[in-house]
Amino acid sequence: MDMRQIELFRAVMLHNGINRAAAALGVAQPNISRAIAALEKDVGFQLFNREKQRVTPTDEGLSFFREVQHSFAGLDRLGQAARDIKEFGNGRLRVASLMALSFDFAPRAMRRFLDRFPEATISFQSRPSSQVWEYTAGGLCELGFAGPKEGFAGITTHTFMANSAVAVLPKGHRLARKHSLRQEDFEGERFISLALEDPTRHVVDLAFSERNVKRNLVAESQSASVLCAMVANGIGVSITDPLMFLEGRFKNIVFRPLEFSIRNAIELLVPASRKPSRLGAGFIKAMEEEKLATFDALRKAGLIEQDYR
Repeated sequence: MDMRQIELFRAVMLHNGINRAAAALGVAQPNISRAIAALEKDVGFQLFNREKQRVTPTDEGLSFFREVQHSFAGLDRLGQAARDIKEFGNGRLRVASLMALSFDFAPRAMRRFLDRFPEATISFQSRPSSQVWEYTAGGLCELGFAGPKEGFAGITTHTFMANSAVAVLPKGHRLARKHSLRQEDFEGERFISLALEDPTRHVVDLAFSERNVKRNLVAESQSASVLCAMVANGIGVSITDPLMFLEGRFKNIVFRPLEFSIRNAIELLVPASRKPSRLGAGFIKAMEEEKLATFDALRKAGLIEQDYR
């Protein structure tokens, strides 16, 4: 198969037709038609049904397009990696973190850190956990904070934080009158979930399926902050990390502890090839101190017991 043929096939699929693809790419329509015909010969099956001046993908063509999209997603990741390398720059301390720590928790730790190391510069990246693992394994950051994941032999991990999730509800919601919630309390509720790629999503789903509780899934998000914003706007109820309680950006939500356990864990990631530098060790200490302060605040609010480590 020729890469150019695949690029033109993808363009036809994305632009919903040969003529539109030709116009978008500035390529003559007959050239695209010949490339598609050659690609069909190479793969051994028909990619499109041809009806007069219109082409529609066959079932095989749709399946092939999905595989093509996976391949191009890999190329897109390479481009993103190049942009990330540029964005990281030459900072003295490079840190990547999942979003749950990025908006309030980590900045408070940064303030502690910079008070002790005023000469330091931090390059801080907020990314989904999977990317934090990739950045740490690839040496793009000295420290990473992410949810648990397997398959990265080049990383040394330590449990940074372990806690129990809490319910987040709109103010005035009927469940807000309860001091704590069971699975059955969520029966039939409009529910906002974490995205499918988040491992906690599957833990939450299992907790409800074990009790045969049916929720009405109305939305999902990778970000706990976005999830809380949805709840604040009355879209539904959810379950989230108790760290969200301390962000203080959402005035129309309340948090309640759960009577069933949904465990969240955050790992500290360090490339296995090197130990943390003096600045790295200083930042870890600042994060640990912020963790203890966070624990005290959440315990006083009645949202956790002795969950943090």
